[in-house]
Amino acid sequence: MTSGTDQRAGSLNAVTATWLFSAAELLPVNEAWHVTTSPAWAAAWARVRTEVIRSTRILHLRDGHRSDAVWCYLVEKSPYWTRHEREAGVGPVWPGPVLYAGCSCYALYGGAGGASDSMVAAAVDHGLDLARRWQACALVFPNLPPALFHRWHTVRPPSEAVLLDYAYSGGVDDFLAAIPAGVRSELGRQRRRASDAGLRVRAVSGSHLRWVVDDFTRLATATAERHGYNFLGRDIIEATRTVPGAVLLAAEHEGELVGGILCFRYGTHLYSWLTGVDYRRLRTLNTYAALLGARVEYAEETGATVLHAGRGNHADHRRLGLTGVPLQACVYLTRPDPDLQARLSNLDARQQARNRAADPTVSWQRP
Repeated sequence: MTSGTDQRAGSLNAVTATWLFSAAELLPVNEAWHVTTSPAWAAAWARVRTEVIRSTRILHLRDGHRSDAVWCYLVEKSPYWTRHEREAGVGPVWPGPVLYAGCSCYALYGGAGGASDSMVAAAVDHGLDLARRWQACALVFPNLPPALFHRWHTVRPPSEAVLLDYAYSGGVDDFLAAIPAGVRSELGRQRRRASDAGLRVRAVSGSHLRWVVDDFTRLATATAERHGYNFLGRDIIEATRTVPGAVLLAAEHEGELVGGILCFRYGTHLYSWLTGVDYRRLRTLNTYAALLGARVEYAEETGATVLHAGRGNHADHRRLGLTGVPLQACVYLTRPDPDLQARLSNLDARQQARNRAADPTVSWQRP
């Protein structure tokens, strides 16, 4: 890939936009709102191969004193998007490659480039130009939480909006208080049983993470398969372990990894991203309860104020008293395609029905 800036970008509504070819050229940016929209995450994701990425560009945006970087990935195949299709019971939606902007749909939250209305307009307009040049069938901004989805939808109404998932989070101080008393008591009993059985949970971070990549990949892929579809690969764990703040809460028994939660400590937040457990010993070792308790303790010990518990798993998150919010994608077609638009609309309708049934306590509506 040729190095250097792409001079096709320019200025839009006082926003200066510059296309870059590599992270090495990245200009200074303000701190990202979430770890999954940070430059460190994006640079790590460019090394992933499970999601088939044809090309990458970085759109640097400056709006007054605010600057941001929007990574754009031309994706031939995204197993995580396929997961959404399988959950909804629909066939493949895309007829060709897609340009994902701001993050991959693997990321917990999207929204890079959403600091102002003019930045959103520039991100969409320049993104669409690139998507058409690269002959992508659509430009997609995935996993937008409510406030950012509203901004995108208002500033540049999408061809289609698609509900992808519900994400759950809560304040660390209120986390235990939000758990119903009966559930809290049962989790406490299970944690004591785990300790009596010899299960220990420790935080593995930094260079030490390299030694648990293989074992955690085995557990995480098996867990994904148990939930219907494996969207993971070793390359994903290997790449994201290098993101600053990465930590594996590792549950070990007799020297063997039997469970873990891959988390990211960023700003005042602790993000739970991937979970893997050995289901053969889950009940006898009470691994899940031990990991949940360790996650809260790690958040408290490191000064995190917000704990992001992850996506999906509606029943477990509701049982813990967590609040869910919709994560949606804004999809911009690069050319009129009534069939593709109909498939996207069908996917959205099915995902809405599935998620609303799984957790009717999440109240939301589109602008």
